[in-house]
Amino acid sequence: MRAISFPTGLSPAQYTPNCIKIKVGQTVTWNGAFANHPLMPFNGDSNNPVTLTSTGTTKGFAFPAAGTYGFGCQFHSFSMFGAIQVVP
Repeated sequence: MRAISFPTGLSPAQYTPNCIKIKVGQTVTWNGAFANHPLMPFNGDSNNPVTLTSTGTTKGFAFPAAGTYGFGCQFHSFSMFGAIQVVP
């Protein structure tokens, strides 16, 4: 499992890390305040397993297929975004 953190306050800040490489089948977990920074799929391949998440503080998504999957903050997509590269 890999983890990505983001702010709990209202001010935007980049995800840490904002880009990672994982193997098919691995899970990535986001940790932060989804109410302030709703997670959403953002660009990349169309079969993105990331779904809009606007509540809670921790959410994990498994990546069953190789590809590049973007993600971002629904409120701050200009400054909070990243990508998951999934390799076989």
